[in-house]
Amino acid sequence: VTNLLSGDLDSALHYFQESVLLKRACLGRNDITAADSLVEIGIILYMKGDLQGALSLFNEALEVYINDNRVNDNSVSDNNYNNSDTTTDLYSSCLDSIGRSYNNIGCVYYKMGDVHSSLQYMHKSLSAQRNALRLNSKAESALLSYALTQANTGYLKCKTDHLDAVALMEESLLVLESVIGVDNKTVTDVQNNISFAKQRC
Repeated sequence: VTNLLSGDLDSALHYFQESVLLKRACLGRNDITAADSLVEIGIILYMKGDLQGALSLFNEALEVYINDNRVNDNSVSDNNYNNSDTTTDLYSSCLDSIGRSYNNIGCVYYKMGDVHSSLQYMHKSLSAQRNALRLNSKAESALLSYALTQANTGYLKCKTDHLDAVALMEESLLVLESVIGVDNKTVTDVQNNISFAKQRC
């Protein structure tokens, strides 16, 4: 991560690729932590402009998250949230990973110029994150993730002239301001997008 933060994408890419190989060798091909590293590699490829490579890795990670036993475990269902805090937190965490993966895929499609596909994945992301949020005992983090995805969805809706774009972004702005404060670049970006949307929509 240090290499990634310092902008040394090639070194970061190498270490995350090595991490995936080691995790899969020790923990199996469908290990969640290996999927997390696949997402990091996908982000690096996205930053380097390899959109097809990023899309492929985000989809590979998504498949691992979806097939995780925590999602497919019948002991945790929409009607039975109170099995145990640990089980519920694990299920929520997996749903959050699924939601973030859909968000990542939506961002790649947007960068590729496919706003329609991007919007479809943002809606899937919001649905998964909404379900994760109602189960999450660490609500602030989940709420922030949801608000960011909702802001992205609002922006995409504005690009396709949906009338509810401004309302989505304004709702997410309130959450973002309450969680990360008003003196934040993300908050400023959402405010600018709201101004843009009000002029356009």
